[in-house]
Amino acid sequence: MYEFLEIGNLDNKALEVKNEGIDIIKVPYYFNSFHNSNVYFKIDEVKLFDKLNSELLNKLSNYFGKPIQIMISSERKDVTNVLKNLGFECKRVCYEVEVGKEDCCVYEKDDEIKLITAHKGSKEFEICADLMLERYMKTHLEINPWTGKRNDFLNILPEKVIYEKKDDSIENLAFIENEEVAYVFGKDIDSFRKFSSNLIFNLFEKCKNIYFEADDCDEFAMELKKLFNIGDGVTWDTYVYKGNHFR
Repeated sequence: MYEFLEIGNLDNKALEVKNEGIDIIKVPYYFNSFHNSNVYFKIDEVKLFDKLNSELLNKLSNYFGKPIQIMISSERKDVTNVLKNLGFECKRVCYEVEVGKEDCCVYEKDDEIKLITAHKGSKEFEICADLMLERYMKTHLEINPWTGKRNDFLNILPEKVIYEKKDDSIENLAFIENEEVAYVFGKDIDSFRKFSSNLIFNLFEKCKNIYFEADDCDEFAMELKKLFNIGDGVTWDTYVYKGNHFR
């Protein structure tokens, strides 16, 4: 019979699992108040899975009342192979991109596209933030839904947004923080491709390198990645175990 004992402290929570009084495994875990539908397990070593099976995973999932989420580098094939065998699903692949102007495969910008800048506190920024939040919620829905409030999202956004407007409607946008493109949104792929091409030209006028993350569940972020001649490389992948109760 399995026993679950809370150990650690508020900053370093862990669950100790015993079976018939014998220690089985200690699992470090945490929650994210902005994505509180899953429990996050901090797993780095494949040996932690030696005693795990579908029965125990289901009991762990039921204990927390949530699916289990693990984020890990694609380099850790030893761990990811075990996760798949245990029934975890890879729900998201995240590309961490650092590029210079020499990596760019766009050679012209469209002078008809006007890039407009707005800063936090302005009406235009608020409109862009609401568009971005709606998009963010959509792309995370099948992984770990957004459970925060609107103000929570506003607080984590960068101070600046660059956008394109047509007929009094904001169609494409990117939140920028120094050399990083933090969040992107588009009306459709074709218009976003043109907008993002001009955005890249604009950024390279000021920055030697630019950085962004591209999730494979976000077609606009992936379109931004296509503007550069780069390989896929190492990714940061999200695995989710829903268990019998959540399927």
